[in-house]
Amino acid sequence: MQGVTKLQRFLFSSITVRIFSVITTLFGISVFVFLVLRVIPGDTITGSFGIETGVLTPGQIAELRHYYGIDQSLLLQYLSWMKSFLTGHFGFSFSTGVSVMALTKSALPVTIELALIGTILGVIMGIAIGMFSARKPGSFRDFGGQLF
Repeated sequence: MQGVTKLQRFLFSSITVRIFSVITTLFGISVFVFLVLRVIPGDTITGSFGIETGVLTPGQIAELRHYYGIDQSLLLQYLSWMKSFLTGHFGFSFSTGVSVMALTKSALPVTIELALIGTILGVIMGIAIGMFSARKPGSFRDFGGQLF
């Protein structure tokens, strides 16, 4: 690599390491979430039918397991789950029948508003408490401010 400085090589390797770290972390989180969803008691069928699952015949349960894909191996379930996630298909709500993406889009403005208001209030309160505590370092009010 002619004309490439040590700084450019360092930055390239640093960015590459960080990108790899982010990808590895996201992959680990996705595997963890998937496994937690599979470990909790019940499955999609019991979640959607509740106690009425008991009146289903074994054939109906087998058909539903095939329909929802929970009769496949964990690896195939994970790959299908990731494909759905990456394509933005999050399924439908069992309670309303509306797509989860539509529900998320409708709740997003309120969520952003709450996050911004909370952040602004947190910054204002943090600065005020920090100034109050800093007037007497090591005192009870300094300890109380840090604790708060």
